[in-house]
Amino acid sequence: MSEPIRHRGRGRLPWLLLATVLVTALLAWAAVDRFPSLLGGPDCSDSVTLTVMAAPSVAPLLDEVTTEPRTDENDDCYHVDVRSVDSAEAVEVLADPREAAEYAAWLPESSMWLRRARANGATEVPDSGGSIASSPVVLALPPDAAAEHGDDPSWSALLGPEAGEPSVWTADPSRSATATSMLWSVRRLARDAEDPVAAATGRFRLLAEELAADEDELYQRLADTDELPAALTTSEQRLLQYRADAPEVELRAAYPERDAPSLDFPFVPLLDATQREWTAAGALGSVLRSAETVRLLGDHRLRTPGGEAIGEQDAPESIPPVSQPDTSDVNETLGMWAGASRSGRLLAALDVSGSMNDDVPGTGRTRMELAIGATEQGIGMLLPTTRLGLWTFSTRLDGDLDYREVLPVLPVREHTEGSGLDDLRSITAQPGGGTGLYDTTLAAYEAARQGWEPGRTNTVVVLTDGRDEDSESIGLPRLLSSLRDLQDPTAPLPIVLIGIGPDIDVDALQQIADVTGGRVFTADDPADMGEIFLGALGSQLCQPPGCEPG
Repeated sequence: MSEPIRHRGRGRLPWLLLATVLVTALLAWAAVDRFPSLLGGPDCSDSVTLTVMAAPSVAPLLDEVTTEPRTDENDDCYHVDVRSVDSAEAVEVLADPREAAEYAAWLPESSMWLRRARANGATEVPDSGGSIASSPVVLALPPDAAAEHGDDPSWSALLGPEAGEPSVWTADPSRSATATSMLWSVRRLARDAEDPVAAATGRFRLLAEELAADEDELYQRLADTDELPAALTTSEQRLLQYRADAPEVELRAAYPERDAPSLDFPFVPLLDATQREWTAAGALGSVLRSAETVRLLGDHRLRTPGGEAIGEQDAPESIPPVSQPDTSDVNETLGMWAGASRSGRLLAALDVSGSMNDDVPGTGRTRMELAIGATEQGIGMLLPTTRLGLWTFSTRLDGDLDYREVLPVLPVREHTEGSGLDDLRSITAQPGGGTGLYDTTLAAYEAARQGWEPGRTNTVVVLTDGRDEDSESIGLPRLLSSLRDLQDPTAPLPIVLIGIGPDIDVDALQQIADVTGGRVFTADDPADMGEIFLGALGSQLCQPPGCEPG
C-alpha cells in the first residue's frame, strides 16, 4: 500500500509548485499596482508636475517635504517644482495671465497677500487658504535696549503714544507682511491717545526714517553699523534663524501685547489649474498639514498653525496666532502709511515727439534736454524705496505702439545704483514724430492699475508739449470712458498731467485729470519746465493724512 501513496505524492508536487508560483506572482503584481513604494517608489511614467510659488521663508520646508514624487487620491504620481518667489513679486506675477499660467499653487507667508493679489486682478487666487504653519511678529531688541526695557519689554514702550522717539527699524510695509502687521498694532496702541489718528501718523513718520527694503537689509544693517536701533521689526522665525548663527549682535524678542497679525502661511491651489494639478495640489495640501510635516516645522523655526513650538526652541511654547484683519482695515492702515511716509509708486510717460527737439530760447537747451534734466532732479526728490517706472511716447514708437518702456517699475535705489540714470540721459526726441497722447495715457493707466500697491501713493505722470496727433488713436471720448471704467474708490490712482508750451490742449488735459482725481500743471514758456515738473511731483509726494494739502 505504501508504494501507491508515494507515487501519488510525486504526482501532486508540480501542481503545488505551480500554485505557489501563481500566488507569488499575483502578490507581486498587487504590490506593484497598489503599493509601488514597497518596490522602489511609484511608477511616475505618466506624472504631473505641480509648479508652486513659495515665499522664501517657507520654500526650504516645501523643498524638504517634496524631494520624492508622491501620489494623489487617484494614485496618480506628481512631482513638485518649488519656486522661491518674494510674495510682493508673486502678486505682480499673478496679475499677468501669461506669467500666472506657469503656476498651479501658491504658498505666501501671509493671507494678506492672497487678498492683495485678488485686488490686483488675479482672479485665480482664492480669498483664503489652509494654514500650514505660523510665526508671530516681534520686535527684536539689541542688548542695550533690552537692558533698558527689563525682563518683559513691551511694544507700547517702543511704539505707543508715550514712547518718545526710539529708533525702530522696519522693512517697507508695502512689500512686507511683517511690517504691515506692526503698523496695524501701532494703530491699536494709538487708540489710547487723545487723537489716535495723529498719534499713529506721527509714529509712522518716525518709522519711515529708518525704512529698509526688506528684512534681509535690516539684519545686514546690524553687521554694518555701530549705531544700533532700539528695536527692529521681524518675524519670530527670522529672529530664531538669526540667533542660530551665533551672531555678534544678540537680539531679544518682545512679543506684542496688542494684536499684531501673525504670519499664517496659507497654501492655495490656483483656481485655473488643470484638474490633475488641482487634485495633486489637494494631495500636497494634506501632506503639508500632516504630522509628517509638523515634525519638520521646528527645524525651520516655524510654529504649528495653532501656534505651538516644535522641538527645542528659544521661544515661548505657545503663542496663539492672531488672524488677519479685514482688507479694508489693512488698506486704511497702509493709506495712512503712504501719506506719512511719502512712499510712492510712479509711472511717468515722457513726450519724445519731434517738437521736443525745439530749442528753448535763453537756455541753450532743447525741450527734450530740459525734460530729461527735470526728470533726473525729480528722481533725486524721491525716497530710495519709492517705485518708479518710465515710458517715452510719440507715434509708432515701438511698431504699432505709440509708447515704449525705458525703465521698469523698480525702487529708485535700484535705478540710481544701476544703469537707470544713464538710460534716462540717453533718451532722444523722434524727428518728425507726432504726439500719441491718448493711447499712451490709457496704456499707462491700465499698467499702473494692474500694479497698484497699497501702502503707496500710486500716480501716473504724463509730460507733453502738444495735443494728441495720432490719427488712429482711441480719441478723447473713448479715453475718458475707459478711464471711468477703471476707477476704484478703494484704490485711488490719479493722473498728473504736465503741459508745456503753447500747443497743448488744456481742456483735454483737464478732463483726463478730472476723471481720475488728478491735477494739471501748465507752463506757457518751456523754460519753466523744470520748476513746473518738480512742483507737480512734489504735490504727489505727501498726501493727507500724512500732510495737509497745499
